[in-house]
Amino acid sequence: MNADELEKLHQLKEKGILSEEEFAQAKVKLINGQSSFGDKIDKALADISTDITKWSMFLHLSQLLGFAIPVLGWCVPVLMWMGKRDTSPVIDEHGKNVINWILSEIVMGVGCAILSIIWIGIPLAFVLLILGVVFPVMGAFKAKEGKIWRYPCTFQFLK
Repeated sequence: MNADELEKLHQLKEKGILSEEEFAQAKVKLINGQSSFGDKIDKALADISTDITKWSMFLHLSQLLGFAIPVLGWCVPVLMWMGKRDTSPVIDEHGKNVINWILSEIVMGVGCAILSIIWIGIPLAFVLLILGVVFPVMGAFKAKEGKIWRYPCTFQFLK
């Protein structure tokens, strides 16, 4: 039991929830048998996990802002990812997937514009528009489940 609680304390310190001093004090108390932090640690870890899940979902869904104001669909996800990528490797991975999709969408949009000269680009642009809604929603649902989902048909600019 103490080993599990020590591991949970270490995770809290690594996530930045506990300072070095707080970690050292809690560790001493736990080793001396003065305190059991099990429920508090479990709650803190659950809160961290919930926060990461929410940020990951919002990261995917923020792309849909582009339908209201076009530039926001690109800027907001990039700014969210840049602001939170250092807090969690999970958020970083979701952010890379979103940025890769945005860049791929731009490249494919340019291709559709060029191909519209011979009319095939128009239906392809319509398909791209639909995927621009479906993929972020699917990514958000996967993030809610705690899974990292790579958008299909995406070039890997960031790895």
